[in-house]
Amino acid sequence: MEESVQVSPVGSFHCKCPLGYKVARDGRKCTGKSSRKFSLKCPLGYKVARDGRKCTDINECIEQNIQCGDERMCFNQRGDFSCIDTPCPRTYRRDPLTNHCVLECVDSTIPCPPYAKFADVIEFRTLALPSGFLSHQDLIRLTAYDHQNVKLFSNFTIIENDPKIDFHLRPDGGSGIVFTLQPLVERTTYKIKVSARSHDDNRNSLRYQTTFIIHISVSAYPY
Repeated sequence: MEESVQVSPVGSFHCKCPLGYKVARDGRKCTGKSSRKFSLKCPLGYKVARDGRKCTDINECIEQNIQCGDERMCFNQRGDFSCIDTPCPRTYRRDPLTNHCVLECVDSTIPCPPYAKFADVIEFRTLALPSGFLSHQDLIRLTAYDHQNVKLFSNFTIIENDPKIDFHLRPDGGSGIVFTLQPLVERTTYKIKVSARSHDDNRNSLRYQTTFIIHISVSAYPY
C-alpha cells in the first residue's frame, strides 16, 4: 500500500495521492496502478517490441539490407551484426539454392561414396544468444541430409574447437546436439567446426559427409 495524504473537510475526508498513483476503490489508500504512460528505452541495436514492454533485436542484415560481398555472409547478432567469411575451398562450388559449399562427384579423382552426388558439403550456421547462458545447456541441434533432403543417421565429431572454451557433442536420434560445460561469456563470439559422417543402413559404408562451421555470438544483454 502506498502512503496517502488525507485531506479532511468538515465531517469527512478523502485521499490525495502522489503523482503516478490513484485512489483505490475503498477511497482510503493509494494504489500503484496508474494510467500514467512511460517510455521504454532500448540499447543500441534493439527496438521496443510491439507490446511496448520489452526490447527486441533489430535484424540489421534484413532491415538495412547489408551486403557483405563475395564469400561472406551477414550474421545478425543480438544488438549488432557482423560479416563473416564463408569461403568455399578451391575444389568446391557454391550451391545457389542452399549457399552451401559442395564437392561434387564429377570424376574418379574425388573419393565419393557409391551413388552419392557430393563427396562433402560445408554448411555455415550462426547462433545469436542472449547473455546469461550457463553451463550444461544445449545450444544447437545439427542434422545432416542427403541431396534429396532425406535425413541421414550420422556420427558427429568436433574437429575444431574454440580456443576460448571447449564445446561438446552428444548424439540424439541420428542428430548431434552441441552443448557447453562452461558458462558463455557476454560480448563474446565463438567458432567451432563439426564433422558429420553418414553411413549406409548397415552402418558399414560411408555415404555422405557434412562439415558444419558454426559461429556463436553472446549479447551483452539478457534479451
